[in-house]
Amino acid sequence: MLIFSERDVKHKGHYKFGSNRVEAKDATGNIVGVIFDPTPSHLVKKEMQELIDWYLWANTTKAKHPLILIANFIFEYLAIHPFQDGNGRTSRLLTNLMLLQQGYLFTQIVSHERIIEANKMDYYLALNKTQSTWKTASEDITSWLQFFLNIIKSQSTQALKIIEGDNIEYLLSEKQLLLWNWIIEQSTEFSRKDAVNALGFPERTIESIIKKLVMLKRLQRLGQGKATRYRLIH
Repeated sequence: MLIFSERDVKHKGHYKFGSNRVEAKDATGNIVGVIFDPTPSHLVKKEMQELIDWYLWANTTKAKHPLILIANFIFEYLAIHPFQDGNGRTSRLLTNLMLLQQGYLFTQIVSHERIIEANKMDYYLALNKTQSTWKTASEDITSWLQFFLNIIKSQSTQALKIIEGDNIEYLLSEKQLLLWNWIIEQSTEFSRKDAVNALGFPERTIESIIKKLVMLKRLQRLGQGKATRYRLIH
């Protein structure tokens, strides 16, 4: 995530080397409280390896529902806070990756990061409350789990509205929009080769865009193999 960041040269690619507790500050910058105090640096490598091993085991054995496993992993990751900086942003990237791995494709449509940012106070409160029992005999992740699942619900609901709506233009990149407009103008069945010839894009680019439009339920796939054609869904 930090590969192009000159500001983070000293620590990128390595686990943290010092304290990085998450603090609440007032308007003047004074610390008024600690949201949570993460794992000390000398234990990070061990705890991260244990967390990854646990997730691989839990996912393979289907120990719990995938969303519960993802929520648990992300909380533990944030509680460890393994890097000197960028832990929150990295946790959102990890969430996106894990959701995609479990087949929750709506994460490609609506930004998980944006919804977290819009609910930042509740995010910190849930982390703080959950961390208060972390590593105790009465550990309870209910507050975080409820927050996380509400975010996922909001994300999927927004994605459904977009899919069922008429206006998808703001979801498309420049090249995706060019192909989309070409398809609308054709109003007839077409093949990938037709689109390549019309727009001059590489075949892989056309294939990727078509796949997204099919996922968004804007195109219907007809046939298989070289005979595959596509039709606009009205």
